[in-house]
Amino acid sequence: MDSKLIPSVSIDDIAISLRMVSEGADLYLDTETGDIIPITERETTPLEPEDEDKIEDDQESPISLMNITDNDGKRFLKLPDEFEIQEIEIMKHFAQAQEDQRIGRALEQAIHAAGAFQNFRDEVEVNMLVKNWTEFQHHALKKIALDWCAENNITLEGDPF
Repeated sequence: MDSKLIPSVSIDDIAISLRMVSEGADLYLDTETGDIIPITERETTPLEPEDEDKIEDDQESPISLMNITDNDGKRFLKLPDEFEIQEIEIMKHFAQAQEDQRIGRALEQAIHAAGAFQNFRDEVEVNMLVKNWTEFQHHALKKIALDWCAENNITLEGDPF
């Protein structure tokens, strides 16, 4: 299969967009425009007939869910979802990468407690690791994005790292 050059999208754009996945949005790459289109759970829930008149005129995306899901699988490509991203695994790797074992253990304990994501973020803040975590997470998401691009025969402009 031929590789496809997507206009005006970078690996950083895809990686940054992947952060939205944990916020309940599915992401699609429009291979014709290079746009990354988020579709939220609210937009995928079918409307009851009596609710159809409640659709807001100012909905963000000019491309409807119908266009995305009914395409031939070539124009709109679904980006990795939360199960493919496995943010908990990224968090574990970050905890294990800490030079200070005390901090590493505190981060790992935060992951294993109820409310893992918020606990982890709180622990990152307490230990003044926000910048380190953001860079680590971005690098991990770029790797996921690069793998996804390779699987989908997508060539992006510019140096990936």
